[in-house]
Amino acid sequence: MGKTVWLAGIVLAILSFCMPPQAYAEENLKALYVNGTDVLQSENKADILGDGTVSFDEETGVLTLCGAALAEGTSHEPFAENPRIFFEGDLTIYLRGANTICCGTSNVMGQPLLDNAIYGSGTLIVTGEADAMLAVNGMIQVRSYVQKSGAVDITLNNDHSKITKWGMYLIGPLSVEGGTLAVSTVGKQRNGAVMLEEKAIVVGDGAELFEGDDEPNEAVSVLSLNEGITYTTKDCIRIVLPDGR
Repeated sequence: MGKTVWLAGIVLAILSFCMPPQAYAEENLKALYVNGTDVLQSENKADILGDGTVSFDEETGVLTLCGAALAEGTSHEPFAENPRIFFEGDLTIYLRGANTICCGTSNVMGQPLLDNAIYGSGTLIVTGEADAMLAVNGMIQVRSYVQKSGAVDITLNNDHSKITKWGMYLIGPLSVEGGTLAVSTVGKQRNGAVMLEEKAIVVGDGAELFEGDDEPNEAVSVLSLNEGITYTTKDCIRIVLPDGR
């Protein structure tokens, strides 16, 4: 019996090693759209947009942005608002050079509402080269967010007076292990930089957390944490790790 179990384990190990490269992506990503393009169904994953700025590795499930400028969305979820990057599952984004995600506006009840930049059902992991950066004009809404390196700057301009929006909306934790993360909100409806439904912000040793407000005389917004705890925060959050720029 023991030998049978051992042999079965060997066979499973061999089969997993021989699985095709797309198996990893298929297991961890059910959908991935970039600039309106279905990445998983693309015939040229090494150059998704045909300009050398976006590629996807099926074996590792990593989406690489290299000087990308994303400005077109795709609508799949009722509240996703045409995200420039849409994914189901977990996604890792690797940054090279300077990248931008720019959102347009939707007319809602006669008022402009900024579309989502990145919308996903799982964890978003951001990593990349030390001097790489991602400038986001819009909102990132994912289950949880992990940043390992690089610089990410998110600005949400919400001029809709009745709809609540944040620079980042997370169900799980916000974790910054390296690099620099800056999140800010501007406009008529400034609801705070980050909303977390269940977990708090987790930062690495030696990290610095800065809060600011471009209108000091205005009331500060609210950041929600787990277990119903709330505390006031400013409209701008900047987290800098020791190796951050």
